[in-house]
Amino acid sequence: MSENLTPAEAEATRETVEVDFFDRSWTLPAKTRLSHARKLRLDPSNIGIVDAYLSPEDVAALDDIDPDEDQLDKFTDAIMAALGYKNAGNS
Repeated sequence: MSENLTPAEAEATRETVEVDFFDRSWTLPAKTRLSHARKLRLDPSNIGIVDAYLSPEDVAALDDIDPDEDQLDKFTDAIMAALGYKNAGNS
């Protein structure tokens, strides 16, 4: 019963996390799975991060936004921070 979970348990069992960027909310998996790790191993770039963690619909939305390199770098830093990789940025 989810209503009986402590805050720590609720956080540990979440299936998704949200990150707000480009004036919208993006849904990410709460944990890195084997499929994500494999995609990142093949392409550890910003594009690889996007392709590994965003749904096809969110990838299409990002394509419509068409961010420049700096914006994409900040966005993927936000993705990695939301997933718990605090020092993932290039700065």
